Amino acid sequence: MAGCCGRCPRLAALSKKFFREGQSLMGEDVGEPPAKKDLPAYYRWLPYGFYVQFIHKRTFLFAAGFPASLVLIFWFFYMGITDQWYQFEEGWPLTLTMLFGSFIAGASSEGGGAIAFPVMTLILNVNPLVARDFSIMIQSFGMTSASFLILYLRIRVEYRALIWSTLGGVAGVMIGLSFVAPNLNSTVIKVTFIAVWMSFVIALLIMNWGSFRGRSRKVFRMIPRFNWWKAGTLVLFGFAGGVLTSMTGSGIDLFTFSMMTLLFRISEKTATPTSVILMAINTVVAVIWQGSMYGLSEQALTYLWCAVPVAVIMAPVGAYVISYAHRLTHAVIVMVLDAIQFVVALVVIDMTGPLWGLCFGALGIGSVLWGTLGILGHHFMKYMVSIGAHPDEKALTIAEEHCGFQSEVNLLTTEDILHEPLPSASDSSEDIHIELKEILS
Repeated sequence: MAGCCGRCPRLAALSKKFFREGQSLMGEDVGEPPAKKDLPAYYRWLPYGFYVQFIHKRTFLFAAGFPASLVLIFWFFYMGITDQWYQFEEGWPLTLTMLFGSFIAGASSEGGGAIAFPVMTLILNVNPLVARDFSIMIQSFGMTSASFLILYLRIRVEYRALIWSTLGGVAGVMIGLSFVAPNLNSTVIKVTFIAVWMSFVIALLIMNWGSFRGRSRKVFRMIPRFNWWKAGTLVLFGFAGGVLTSMTGSGIDLFTFSMMTLLFRISEKTATPTSVILMAINTVVAVIWQGSMYGLSEQALTYLWCAVPVAVIMAPVGAYVISYAHRLTHAVIVMVLDAIQFVVALVVIDMTGPLWGLCFGALGIGSVLWGTLGILGHHFMKYMVSIGAHPDEKALTIAEEHCGFQSEVNLLTTEDILHEPLPSASDSSEDIHIELKEILS
């Protein structure tokens, strides 16, 4: 008993470090609410207590409950009017799957499709195209709900990565749905899917190995010194991820996450919510394109109605819970899930000689790709440090405290503050700049 008690403080410290580190938010503290007479006109019709609790303070309850309530009201109305409750007789396994899958969708760069697709194709033996349709549809609900929470609570997002990756992803998913996915063998899709992401697990593990052993790894909170080649890289990886999404219902989120963490050395705490919003946008586009051009699977629609209620609730919950976790917790979740998928797939799929060759080939190509990104990311970080653009939490914190919510402030490093004018919404930018220089010099 004494030994157990002796370990408790250490367990508490580990819990605080990895699961209760705190949120990384954009902007400053909201402060005290304004008086009711000072509210904007579009808020004055609301009860003042409601405004304070659910709008000014931006509580989790409102962030998660508002989109879920809208969807659930429509869902109950539709299911009751059309008497579709019998669909649970066939679709209940997907209800249980997405109870966990949607939480993971909001809490990681995996996306709900990364859980639904392997479960449906490997365990439930559902046609991969049906699983793909279900994956993009369910994520268009769950990930969109999680995205509302992320944006509403001002959880840190890399908006430039979001914009440029979306441009590539939209083109990729439309081309993939039209020309790539219909022409691929279902088993080939399964094996390629699990092998590529297992190779990413290896690269992510190697990159974070020092952190697991107690050594800190420098990361940026936002992409530093953004320019044309970084935008082009985001578009390219977004396109590749969009094509993969067209085949499996998931891909652009993890592709962009891998590029942000391996190449640009962005913290997983920023890359994860960015990938969630990116996947929400991409799946909405995929559903509209597939539904209008080729039609959606009736079987997938049956599964959708059974899983929507849990998706719109659990995805925001996952996004909120993980926003407090350490960046290594984000990385571990991705690695564990991808490793489990890989092992289960090898057990379930009837692997022939050609499939083994495809598996190891995809694993090798993926390892080279992610390994190359990791090496380039190492040199990228060294170059940033050499020009003084190293991550500096002190500079970022001070700048945000003085300047409030400015997207440019999130890019600041010590070198930026010492040598460049500081962006600020106030007229006292020069005074703030001088003050920060004195603090950091």
